Amino acid sequence: VRDENTRKFDLFYLAVCSDSLIKLPDSILSSFSRARAVVRSFASDPEVDKIPGKDILVCRLGAGSAIPSKFRNVSATLIHIPKHGYLLLDAGEGTWGQLVRKYGTDLSSSSNVWQMLRELKCIFISHIHGDHHIGLAKLLAMRQCLDPPSKEPLYLIANHTVFQYLRDYDGLETLGLQAGSSNPVVWIPTDAIHWLKSSPSEGYTTAHADLCASLGLRSLQTVDVEHRTLCHGLIIKHTDDWSIVYSGDTVPVHRLVQAGQNATLLIHEATMADDEADKARAKMHSTVGQAIDIGKKMNAYSTLLTHFSARYPTMPQSILTSYEPGEPIVALAFDHANVRIGDMRKMQAYMPAIEQSFTELDDDDDATAQVAEVDIT
Repeated sequence: VRDENTRKFDLFYLAVCSDSLIKLPDSILSSFSRARAVVRSFASDPEVDKIPGKDILVCRLGAGSAIPSKFRNVSATLIHIPKHGYLLLDAGEGTWGQLVRKYGTDLSSSSNVWQMLRELKCIFISHIHGDHHIGLAKLLAMRQCLDPPSKEPLYLIANHTVFQYLRDYDGLETLGLQAGSSNPVVWIPTDAIHWLKSSPSEGYTTAHADLCASLGLRSLQTVDVEHRTLCHGLIIKHTDDWSIVYSGDTVPVHRLVQAGQNATLLIHEATMADDEADKARAKMHSTVGQAIDIGKKMNAYSTLLTHFSARYPTMPQSILTSYEPGEPIVALAFDHANVRIGDMRKMQAYMPAIEQSFTELDDDDDATAQVAEVDIT
């Protein structure tokens, strides 16, 4: 739609409508050229094919915290398990819009957003803070539009406060929570599949087993973390011997390390830069360095940092360290960046060039202006 609002507010308008590529400074082009050379060197590494779950695709739909910003939406991470389906970790406001931007609504396309909804098997909500769940009701409402209905239910893992909110909202708009729904939602409480339990709580064994079978998982467990409100992380273990750990919002906690030991991928919040450690603790969040340290203690293969404070409009400053063999690969999440687990090294290789491109933005660009601190608790 080529109207004035589109030209003014759509960040992609100029890129999509332009007849030529956007011109980047030579210094940035050189940085990306060096990164590509590093990435090409990975092609000859036979170890790449040995990475468990190398084809699992991770797409961060929102890498920010508290409020949406120019470059980042709030928390949502989509995981695609080939031949099985999708799993969504948190659903902050605007998640449906992010999915529509990613997949489109063209029914003639095999990967449109409606097909993704059909293949979405599970949504995990870590806690009740708005930047992690406000987009959930919209997703469930849109799923009710599937016609013909989905052949399988959608499993929702969340605590009682989230479910109570949804039950109240269901009186305004059908979400699939009622018995007999054509596109049903099956609730599994977070404490019913706690990692210290030998088996799911009574009444949820069948639902948990069916969910794991639908995604090819060996186990799916929650772990309580430490935040300003009741919050859980998630431990995903597949029958093909790969695992993903999601931290939710938390200060560094040892039980997450214990529950997720030897993870293939750790997705950990890194709300604050390292010089804000006291503020991070006061708000019950982690710093970049603390998140990286959790990955090392966990012996994770790779660590994806996310949930950045709005005080860092583009990316946290100077977080990059040289990679030492044996240490977890570290990369930053960006909205709509699709990264296979086997390609995390590539993402890490591009980090210096990406950081440079942000650094060389004009000083008066409103995207880099400091924003007011937001406390949603």
